[in-house]
Amino acid sequence: MTKRTLASKYKSLMVRKSHKRAIVAVAHKMFRLIYSLLSRRQPCLDQAIDCAAMGAKKTAPRWIKRLKIIDKWPGSSTPAASAAH
Repeated sequence: MTKRTLASKYKSLMVRKSHKRAIVAVAHKMFRLIYSLLSRRQPCLDQAIDCAAMGAKKTAPRWIKRLKIIDKWPGSSTPAASAAH
């Protein structure tokens, strides 16, 4: 379920209900979705979001820093490490 789907649900509810009731209805829909995913132990797969790319983008700088520290990153040889080789 995408953000766009929830927004369209809210807009369709606003025709018949007040703002507060529409918000509560959308929150209830989100709660049911989260509960079903947790009870089935399955990840939320949204075609609009690439979770693997987001995770890689978030953790890549940390891994690059660690690789540079242990001299495994290409072109990151420190003077002390190159003198020892």
